[in-house]
Amino acid sequence: MFRSKVVRLFAALSAAAFLLAACGGNSGSGSDSGASDPPKAVSANTYASQVCTSIGGWLDDIKTQSTSISEKLSADSSPEQGKQVLVQFLTNITDRTDQLISDVQGIGPPDVTNGSELNSKLVEILDKGKQAFADA
Repeated sequence: MFRSKVVRLFAALSAAAFLLAACGGNSGSGSDSGASDPPKAVSANTYASQVCTSIGGWLDDIKTQSTSISEKLSADSSPEQGKQVLVQFLTNITDRTDQLISDVQGIGPPDVTNGSELNSKLVEILDKGKQAFADA
């Protein structure tokens, strides 16, 4: 059972790395209008920049969280301590992924043919990743 959770976690992290690679790294700057109305369509360049920035920040947080795992555990740590640290890691990543989803939804769809569907599909993929973390 533990092995299947690790495999799902690895798959989710691999998907994250793929998304960031598709963005060309962590560059660009995003902004959130903070408006309560549904976001309006944005240019394709703005959409790509803001999505990549959001994913880059999310991946940086995952890296930071994963580094903290090794700092919290030692060779003398008990299996129970290891489980607690891993559960906290997965909870933090699940929460951060939920924030990423909110960020992407707040950007608005790209102003391209089927932009709303593209944005919805990205949110769906991110939600599946969040669920993988939650289920692990």
